[in-house]
Amino acid sequence: MEATKNKTIINHITVEPNNWKNEFTALYPDPSFIEKVLSYPHAHFAAYNGEKIVGHAIIHYIENKWVLGSIVVKPEFRQQGIGKALTKVRIDYAKKLGIRKLWYHSKNDNLMAICCHVGSGFKKICSHETNCTSTTAHWYYIETSTALNPELN
Repeated sequence: MEATKNKTIINHITVEPNNWKNEFTALYPDPSFIEKVLSYPHAHFAAYNGEKIVGHAIIHYIENKWVLGSIVVKPEFRQQGIGKALTKVRIDYAKKLGIRKLWYHSKNDNLMAICCHVGSGFKKICSHETNCTSTTAHWYYIETSTALNPELN
């Protein structure tokens, strides 16, 4: 469990209460991807303000790599360090599992997510096989052993 500067608590969800799935899927404009993610090895992390979920993030294993999946924070709770805390807790979780490299992908116009992840130490990678352009998805990665950003630790 970790607290942000506004006293929002971040929890690793290991036991899902009955209404939990409905509550976190309501955060996403299109939650259909979540069912697919749940079929892979994964972990959920939720940001709580009191009893309400105000943010959610996933880490999952797909195509031979651990990926920081979707991260979402309710608009009224943004710019309060919740996204950064959700990213940190997932990196810490990966370190505990002995995962040495984490991946993340984003479109270039998702500046808030990119800034959060690059600020956490992720580096952009765009190989010729992915045909990257300024509007297509790009992959980012971090070596967990080098995730020593003072803001994260």
